[in-house]
Amino acid sequence: MNARHASDETHASTPTVRYAVVGAGQIARTAILPAFPHAHNAELVALVSDDPAFRDDLRERYRIEHAVDGDGYEELVSSGLVDAVYITAPTHTRCELAVAAARSGVHVLCEQPMARSVAEAEQMLMAAEANDVRLMVAHRPDFERANLEALDELDAGVLGELRAFEATLSEPVGPSDPRLRPIERGGGALFELGIYCVHTAREVLHAEPIEVMAMRASSEDPRFRACDQTSAAILRFPGDRLATFTVSFGTTRLSCYRLIGTDALLEMRPAFEHGRNLAYAIVHDDGARLEKTFEQRDAVAPELIHFSRCILEGHQPHPDGAQGLADLRICCALQQSADEGRPVSLVPGRQEAQAPAGPTPLSGLF
Repeated sequence: MNARHASDETHASTPTVRYAVVGAGQIARTAILPAFPHAHNAELVALVSDDPAFRDDLRERYRIEHAVDGDGYEELVSSGLVDAVYITAPTHTRCELAVAAARSGVHVLCEQPMARSVAEAEQMLMAAEANDVRLMVAHRPDFERANLEALDELDAGVLGELRAFEATLSEPVGPSDPRLRPIERGGGALFELGIYCVHTAREVLHAEPIEVMAMRASSEDPRFRACDQTSAAILRFPGDRLATFTVSFGTTRLSCYRLIGTDALLEMRPAFEHGRNLAYAIVHDDGARLEKTFEQRDAVAPELIHFSRCILEGHQPHPDGAQGLADLRICCALQQSADEGRPVSLVPGRQEAQAPAGPTPLSGLF
């Protein structure tokens, strides 16, 4: 087990996992790097970025011991200086980065979507398994107290039988946003935003869809020459349950989902955003209404704590690479549906996504 002990007085005897953050984009600068001081078993020791200005500034600000460009990545992961990488680099680069880390025995925490194709995701899983390293996808809503309590309400039967899931996720973006890369390189609203809706639908319905359909739409806005501005999707689950969602990079900001049951509905709004108060309301048929608001909190630190604990204790993380592959397989089927203008059937009974063994993944994080 590659790990060392923290040297500060507070956690002098606490084993830590040494991380390199790969990529210095917005999510790394605003959410991931600031989370390390709040994760007692995760130590930020390296940064990989091809932007020298960001690399130098962030190295000084966070007192990062090692900072290299992309050309120095393989040497870094093979040096024994890091135990894990947190990959935030663009989607089309994630497979190569993850495989290189795994081959050096370095564990991988990767942003969603984990790759741009099913084949790449499968390659990442095989590399992790062959080299006995942990592979986890970063789905921050899984670590938000609001979403965890909403799942508790659902599992307790408060909504009755869950029949439908609806979601909307929209983030207006500027012309230089890297998520506007061509669809074939993993860009666009359906791929970059839809993955969050797909994952949440699978979580709440506890099943895999058997058929999906999607449509894309774009205006004449030059930002969307190579990718979709807005996309909508329908997912059919076993038991004739439906999940629908709309995602967009070109409409007003909106983040919400609804769980619609036979006895009540639960609406989470906002739902997927980082750095805002989350809130949900449960509305019953008789008009009774329960509302709850959750103060803004750091969802990345619990994610780091969980992954580090899985590395140190030998448990499978959640969501793991198999979960990421299951999400990606659905998103790729939705892209195929949008390309071909028809529903796409999925093979029933796939077993990629397994419940993690060992202790409850999120226990002790809150």
